[in-house]
Amino acid sequence: MKSQLLRVLPIILIFPCMYSCSQKKQNQEPKPVVSQRDSVLADAAQKRAAWTQQLQAMTVKQLADQLSKESVKGLEPFNSMAYKELTSRKSVTIDTLTNAVIKNADHSSLLSLLAVRKLSPPVYQKLDAQVKASVYVDALRSAKTFNTFGLPHAKWEEASQAIIEAGPVTTRALEALLTDSRPAPMWGSEDYMEYKLYNYRVKDYAYALIIASQKGQLQLSKDTTARDKLIDVMVKRKR
Repeated sequence: MKSQLLRVLPIILIFPCMYSCSQKKQNQEPKPVVSQRDSVLADAAQKRAAWTQQLQAMTVKQLADQLSKESVKGLEPFNSMAYKELTSRKSVTIDTLTNAVIKNADHSSLLSLLAVRKLSPPVYQKLDAQVKASVYVDALRSAKTFNTFGLPHAKWEEASQAIIEAGPVTTRALEALLTDSRPAPMWGSEDYMEYKLYNYRVKDYAYALIIASQKGQLQLSKDTTARDKLIDVMVKRKR
């Protein structure tokens, strides 16, 4: 027994050393890699600071133009530095923003419309309901990724909250999307995984938003066939 223990003991002692050496090796990145990474991060921070300064110097009109460009690109409100800058200002000429919204009344007006909603709820409420409906529905119809709107079964983002609260005109306008079977993907590892579990389509968003706007009970199956049956029932009722 003693001789067996003596044979096993060296092996037991080797394992901690192997693990420690492996961890140490992993933690010691090559200096060129560290240097390159730090350089990239520093460059990104410098560009971000410079862009922040440019945004701070912009007029409301210039910011509205920037928001229009970002809306077309599909940039989310929570990732838009222009949106953050504009909505953080204490004094904003709201008419400039509302004019920008009304001018196009399509997906290019989304960020400006959300900014009006956040900066001045009374002005937002007075905006023509058809204009709001056109902007929101076109934003859904034109979207390439749907992080702007959130995940129907898990969380609604700011844009979806606005759609849900917009009223019956927007709710009726959403009905046009109940037959839109285009994929509605998300980016980002966690959100993408959730999207793949459900394989969302545009019509799923339309259905879920209509139910939410009517304060109904939303139950979404991961099975697209099961969801299609519910959507078909809604379509038939609307005819």
